[in-house]
Amino acid sequence: MFLPNDKFDVIIQAGQSNAEGCGRGAAPKPYIPTDKVLYYSSNFAAKIVSCGDGAEYLSVTYPEPPDISVAAEHGTPGDPTGDFALSFAREYINDGRLKPGRKLLIIRAGVGGTGFSKGFWLPGGVCFSKLAQMIQEVRDANADNRFMALLWHQGEHDAFENTGWSPEFRESEYAKNFSFLVACVRNLCGRPELPVIAAGLCRDWADKNDAACAAVAHATRNVLSVENHGAFVDSDALLSNRQADPLSNDDIHFCRAALYDLGKRYYAAYKAILSRTVSPSNLCANAARCSGLPQRF
Repeated sequence: MFLPNDKFDVIIQAGQSNAEGCGRGAAPKPYIPTDKVLYYSSNFAAKIVSCGDGAEYLSVTYPEPPDISVAAEHGTPGDPTGDFALSFAREYINDGRLKPGRKLLIIRAGVGGTGFSKGFWLPGGVCFSKLAQMIQEVRDANADNRFMALLWHQGEHDAFENTGWSPEFRESEYAKNFSFLVACVRNLCGRPELPVIAAGLCRDWADKNDAACAAVAHATRNVLSVENHGAFVDSDALLSNRQADPLSNDDIHFCRAALYDLGKRYYAAYKAILSRTVSPSNLCANAARCSGLPQRF
């Protein structure tokens, strides 16, 4: 799967559907694929399963092993869908960060409809376990592979589930789970200082679900503000598919142009993290909680 001489700078993209990239419509300066930037994709399958009592749940499986391909937009030539990791990658390369002899590998682990509330991204959950496996495979492939950042976008699931929760309890639960995920990913990557960037939800949807979405956003922002290696990106003025296309009713997903802008915002946050003074005392306190986790899943 990996060529023995491939040396990668590795970006992890994880979360739910906006991390997959569901943006449609026109986009200025679309991404042009290059063999310098590759996807390592999880190849998930997701479907709604009905229970005997009428309840439904999302089933996520991985029927095929992850594969490597040249990074490119999804969809069809007539209807491409954006991905914020692509514009992040373009900024990364244009800024001179990819050194000669190296490539950029994007671990694609986002799965729509998933979060912490139903266990998908908790340690031992199906999505977290697949991500952990992919990280280990990248580490095993070459000791010169370097993990550069975790780009996280998630929260719609955890704002939607558990409607009886108070905003305060929702915020505390999300903060606990997200903080633990960050520490565990850093431990798996072998980088306690791994930059972690997350962004706000699509405002077109979040503003209609304000209290729950605000609780998730506050938790995400607060977790990433406690140490030098995290950053929260605002999603203000980024349009949804519905706002970009009057024929669409999709208000939860950023449109294609917005995803390109979002990737640039993620990269600006990444640069800001790297410019800060690194202090060991400011590393994530949860790293100690993950230090005993197995390195292989």
